[in-house]
Amino acid sequence: MTRGKKTETPDLPLDDDKATSSHQEGAAAPDEPDKLEELTTLVKTLVQSQASRDKLVEKESARQDQRWKNLQHQFQLLQTQVKELKDDFETRAEQEEDDDDDVGEGADDVQLAMPTSYGPVPPTQRGPILQKQPKILPLSPEDDIEHYLMTFERIATVCRWPKEEWAIQLIPLLTGKARSAYVLMDFDDSEDYEKVKEVILAKYEITAETYRKRFRALDINPGETPRELYVRLRELFNKWVKPEACTVKEISEKLILEQFLRMMNPEMEIWIRERDPQSAEEASRLAEVFLSARSGRGRPNFGRDSCFS
Repeated sequence: MTRGKKTETPDLPLDDDKATSSHQEGAAAPDEPDKLEELTTLVKTLVQSQASRDKLVEKESARQDQRWKNLQHQFQLLQTQVKELKDDFETRAEQEEDDDDDVGEGADDVQLAMPTSYGPVPPTQRGPILQKQPKILPLSPEDDIEHYLMTFERIATVCRWPKEEWAIQLIPLLTGKARSAYVLMDFDDSEDYEKVKEVILAKYEITAETYRKRFRALDINPGETPRELYVRLRELFNKWVKPEACTVKEISEKLILEQFLRMMNPEMEIWIRERDPQSAEEASRLAEVFLSARSGRGRPNFGRDSCFS
């Protein structure tokens, strides 16, 4: 029997469940920062998206407010025009009533001379002509310059503005390239509407040659009716030839000139057009100059299919 001897207890392995739990906790610890970073990124994205939507809503709201202000302004202009028309009609009615009273009071003392025929009433016997000043919006970058000028001319015609005042009425409405074209005009020509119109269209690269090409084109606009096609061709021809300002001989010369150039060699045609001949006879002299400067042996062919070396 041995006394004082201690009994050693062997080390026991850890429980399997506790070991597994410790391992999972250790593995989960590094994943928490990644999830936090991902959540932060998501929140930032949502905030940015919301800010973008807020900006779009604010921009659309501003656009609607501006549109509403424009509508209010146009409505006020219409109200002003209606009021002016009403006042004019009332004034005219009062004047006519006063005239009738004057005639009635003097009918017993004055023997009126009755006309022997029922011709047109002289201007002095007519009532006052209302020449209203319609509200024409200034030229904007989105406007078609040809349509704008055509609208202006029709309004001026309906309102019976004297032709010599058209330029004065148009100038305050010009903006951008059109205004710069007017500013660069010769002062003596700045009151002539036709000359003002010509330099404005030239600034937009619209000339008689432009109208000629459009007139000769074979394209029909989408949805265009035969009647609309006829009106368009008539306007293009008038803008190209300007028959109201030309004699029959001058119109004939323009048509002959066009056919003459269409038969020329393309190189010669461009050279002649650059010198802007006003008649076919002048164009033929320019063609002779062109050929004499390039002729070698013999007479070169100047037809459409020919070429110059």
